[in-house]
Amino acid sequence: MRFYSLQILRGLSALIVVLFHIFQFSGFRPFGYMFAAQSAVDVFFLLSGFIILYTLKNIERASSFAIRRIFRIFPLYIVILCLHLFIIDFQKIQDVNWTKVVLNLFMIPYGDNIYRSFILVVAWSTAFECYFYTVIFLLMLFKFEKMKISILLIFSLIGLFVTSKYFLLASNPNSLILRQLDMIIGSYHIFMFIIGSVIFYFFDYLKRPVSQIITKTSFGFSTLIFILFLLTPYNPIVAILLVPMVFVSWLKMELDGLFQFENLIARTFIYLGEISFSIFLCHMIFVKILISISKEYIYFYTFLVFTFTITFSIISFKYIELNFIKKGRVLIEKQS
Repeated sequence: MRFYSLQILRGLSALIVVLFHIFQFSGFRPFGYMFAAQSAVDVFFLLSGFIILYTLKNIERASSFAIRRIFRIFPLYIVILCLHLFIIDFQKIQDVNWTKVVLNLFMIPYGDNIYRSFILVVAWSTAFECYFYTVIFLLMLFKFEKMKISILLIFSLIGLFVTSKYFLLASNPNSLILRQLDMIIGSYHIFMFIIGSVIFYFFDYLKRPVSQIITKTSFGFSTLIFILFLLTPYNPIVAILLVPMVFVSWLKMELDGLFQFENLIARTFIYLGEISFSIFLCHMIFVKILISISKEYIYFYTFLVFTFTITFSIISFKYIELNFIKKGRVLIEKQS
């Protein structure tokens, strides 16, 4: 089963991130501060925590899972990283830190600040995705059933977080390697993956029928509060409560058949959800190019950034993402 409501949520989140970076790099502050776009990234993390487990096959090999994830993420990521290097950094290519480039190719942070560790700035969040997939892969090596993997995953992520934060890093806070490990496994971003995994574990309860009034009221209330939250400075405590509420209410609306996906607007946002990874990775190239020309006429440049980003994403999704997804499937079939 494909969850179209979650695809729409994914597409909307990608557009919010694009808008945030336009405002960030132009210095435009419509509210006098930067709005809470981090919550859109939280949506991506929570989606991964739920969707990856939901789509996991009970009999799937660990190697098959690894191939699916590698072919899904790295081809497009490497292409856009190279484009970023040769378009954005071309004039200062002689000053590029090639150690950082090599580490970035494998999604390994460079330095001790996760947000400045990557040449392609947004890739910090993809590094968390890779960590999440790695833990699942290691659990799959033991051939656990899907539900056992989900509960073990939750406790593994919590255990690794506690170990990093309160034992490893505390034992030697000056160690660069331990600080780099802590940037990922000891980050509070991990809790969105954990919450997504918890929602999956209790998914059968969500499928139980409830009053339509309750479902619609929950959906309307949580969505309204989430929109208001987006217009405020980011608060991680509020986000960890509100993002799961929005996620569950949207999912419940679809499970109860209360969403209509046939209209043009819904189908457009479903497609934006399909190409959201391309949107997420490539938009910084267009943001940096256009904003470097002039920081005036912000609304015009915003329109151009969205136009170029979505156009490029449609092309890259069709000719890069889908092609490599197919190549991954072929490789998996050859293993069988």
